[in-house]
Amino acid sequence: MKDLSILVSQIEEELQLLQRTISRIQSQVKKAKTTNDEDYWHAVAANLVSFYTGMENIFKLIANNLDNYLPQGADWHIQLLRQMQTGNSYRPAVIQSETLQLISEYRSFRHVFMNNYALNLDSTKLDLLAQKLPVTYDHLHKDMKSFAEIILKINGELQS
Repeated sequence: MKDLSILVSQIEEELQLLQRTISRIQSQVKKAKTTNDEDYWHAVAANLVSFYTGMENIFKLIANNLDNYLPQGADWHIQLLRQMQTGNSYRPAVIQSETLQLISEYRSFRHVFMNNYALNLDSTKLDLLAQKLPVTYDHLHKDMKSFAEIILKINGELQS
């Protein structure tokens, strides 16, 4: 059996990177509002995508290390989120329904950003997503803490 403490450490590292990304986004929003420079809004958008990608990295770590299954196909992003919301015989659910709803907004934005011209960015929408970052992160962090406690307990029992 794998040492799950390594997985927990990797999750913690990703959470730290997410916190740094939030700080960067908040700084960029402030500069965008102060200067009215659209380039800052583009930076906000790119970092919102990075924020979502960081959350997805955590879920991919879990999917690969515990589930031994990473969804495929055009809708694999949605499937991965659903996989994380559902427990299985290897692990409990990773995220709660409310967390899934919050994360899904960033997944949707990522899809729009990756499939449209950056010239069509809506600063109001970007600002709203940026404002929701702390709440989204708090939900994710709480879910990850609970998840880590459970898998470390399981890890201890398996290692004994």
